[in-house]
Amino acid sequence: MVNYPFPKHTRTHQFLLGGAVWRTYWQWLTLAAVASAAIVLGLIGLNDYFTAAGTPRSYWDLCYFVLHLFVVESGEVSGSVPWQLTVARFLAPLVPAWAIVQATAIIFRKQFDLLRLRMARGHVVICGLGQRGMQFANDFRRQGYRVVGIEMDGQNPAIHACRELGVLVLIGDAKDALLLHKARVHCAKYVLAVCDNDGANIEITIHTHLLVHAKRVVLCQMVKCFVHVLDIRLCEAFRHHRVFADATDRFEAHIFNSYENSARRFLADHPLDRHQIQGDSPLEVRLAVIGFGWMGDSVVLQAARTAHYANGKWLRVLVIDLEAEKRKKDFFRRFPQFEQICVQEFIEGDINDQETLARVCDWVRFPNTLATVAVCLEEESLALSCALDLQAKLDDSHVPIFVRMSDDKGLATVLDARDGKPFWSVSVNPFGMNCSSCTMGVLVDEELDELAKAIHRSYVEEQQKIGTPATDPAMQTWERLDHDLRESNRQQADHIAVKLRAIGCYSSSTIEGLMPVDELTDNEIEPLAKMEHARFKAERFLAGWTLTRGPRDVARRFSPYLVSWEELSENIKAYDRDFARRIPHFLDMIGQKVYRQPSGKEPAPTAPAEKQPGGN
Repeated sequence: MVNYPFPKHTRTHQFLLGGAVWRTYWQWLTLAAVASAAIVLGLIGLNDYFTAAGTPRSYWDLCYFVLHLFVVESGEVSGSVPWQLTVARFLAPLVPAWAIVQATAIIFRKQFDLLRLRMARGHVVICGLGQRGMQFANDFRRQGYRVVGIEMDGQNPAIHACRELGVLVLIGDAKDALLLHKARVHCAKYVLAVCDNDGANIEITIHTHLLVHAKRVVLCQMVKCFVHVLDIRLCEAFRHHRVFADATDRFEAHIFNSYENSARRFLADHPLDRHQIQGDSPLEVRLAVIGFGWMGDSVVLQAARTAHYANGKWLRVLVIDLEAEKRKKDFFRRFPQFEQICVQEFIEGDINDQETLARVCDWVRFPNTLATVAVCLEEESLALSCALDLQAKLDDSHVPIFVRMSDDKGLATVLDARDGKPFWSVSVNPFGMNCSSCTMGVLVDEELDELAKAIHRSYVEEQQKIGTPATDPAMQTWERLDHDLRESNRQQADHIAVKLRAIGCYSSSTIEGLMPVDELTDNEIEPLAKMEHARFKAERFLAGWTLTRGPRDVARRFSPYLVSWEELSENIKAYDRDFARRIPHFLDMIGQKVYRQPSGKEPAPTAPAEKQPGGN
């Protein structure tokens, strides 16, 4: 896939830089106020002093004596003096003192920074101060962490903004092992490789692993390295590198994708099945994606993983892009069995063209459909314009339109939620902001994965009861769990909210006046089990598995279970029924309960559900 770079100077940069400039402005304003107060009080005090002494001086003499105050020299003044002059004597020296401190800091900044680094431990190293890096730096600083940033572009305005936040910035190539050593990555708590180039991020991770392995530092804790990789082929190759296999040292590597995180949160907060879809429902869910860059790609994939409903109808996806055919070929090269899980249509066209716009409107207005539009164009002003054009044409259709925004400080403020209305009552809403996907909570604490971890713990407990050896890859702790198994659990957990909506339920914390559902009925379990099997097939097809009539082969990714529900054997169906039956238990593990939606009301959208290792 083509790598779509971020603009060099983003709104996040501009916002943080604006804050830095504003703080500098107030510093100079305060200094000017102090100097002015010292001059005025000095003139008044000196005039009163000389007049009282019977030796009045001219205005220019008074000015001359006031200047002496700034170098801690009062000239002929002695004895009892007016209070104004006393105050001026203390205020005036503050001005040159502040200037000396600032000049010293500027001249010796590099030396001070290196001195601060010499004994640094438990800090955070962020390689790449682009849009993601800036957001992470800001968030980690708010959490009280010492942050070291590495940026190659010495002219990047984010450098000044970072330093104003208290971030220690080193200028240079983060792939340079010597620079990483200078940043003391071997003693850091977290290392984030978030440059705009996948290859650079992988190199940073490898060098960090080598430094941690070589430096047997006493008292230093585990170093967790988070590497941002977008290209799925690089991901697959990198996961077989020894940095993931070596469990003997103090190093852990984790791959993440901010676009995938944004898509997960988007579809969890704004589900495509915003109305209940039961087994006999005629409704068909449709998703129109305008712009098929990294975000559009991630939204389509996440929808394909989760859009499996009780009525068995497949998700329909419409993609509009100027290079639709080219991107379709690349997409199907990565996911050749995508057609096995949803109906798709790629249209090459300009959304500003009225014919293309009309085609999208007709497509989402099709009878008996629940349609959603996601505008994922790279240029935000163009994306917002497109969304507003669609809003004008679809105003009477109640089709929610979402527009991707990089942050919540710029154009997204135009689309803030109004008056607390639910998202489906407001035509255009922003999504995908870095402030929600590039945070310490999502990256380190993996708040999106809360439910996935619970499912994994339950899975391990059940397997221990039947004697599964601890050496089994699926029996590892969440931190040591293979990436594919983590992803399987994530997808399984993400779908729980979809299952609950199908039976008119939702998950929430304890609610006064409502009784939670402790057990699901047999009539509810059967359709949920079918939904789970459909989700499982989608997961396997997207992961490159193929149907075989022979035995299951993990190495070659062959499975005999990628068939319709009716063709499954009863013992395999039992796995899916058991998972559906245990949904209240999984939610209880994270402090959530299942509640039935009062009749006549639509289920409330739930918080992002989490995932863990699959069953079949």
